[in-house]
Amino acid sequence: MRGFLVCFIAFMFISGCSNVYDPLDQFVKVEKQVGTEEKYEEFRRITEKKKVEQVRQILYKDTKWEDAKVSMSRPHNFQVSFHSNNPNVEAKKVYFYIWISPEKNRLEISTHLSNQYSQLTEKQSSILYELLTGEKLVDLNK
Repeated sequence: MRGFLVCFIAFMFISGCSNVYDPLDQFVKVEKQVGTEEKYEEFRRITEKKKVEQVRQILYKDTKWEDAKVSMSRPHNFQVSFHSNNPNVEAKKVYFYIWISPEKNRLEISTHLSNQYSQLTEKQSSILYELLTGEKLVDLNK
């Protein structure tokens, strides 16, 4: 009976931990602007762990954020968010709003949570754009 109780407690502990948030078990949802209004539809899901981690690396670790209130002349081109693959996990979503610069060589980013703004380097922009769209940023100028 004691062995059963230990197994039962271990099972409850393991099954209870299955709802733990795992930042590595995520996908990236990319939404693209529809028309010229501020309407967005899902464009792409990035599910490959290596690519999800690359997007996370750029947005959370490599980006140099500035405190600035953003007021752009047009709606953002994309919005990006991370989502858990576990449907039982409810995590607070952070939306990254992304604009393609007028010169089409850089990406500009803000978040919905605070007055944070960043203009990525050309290299970061190129990498992130290709991860998000599957296309090359330099091809926009053709």
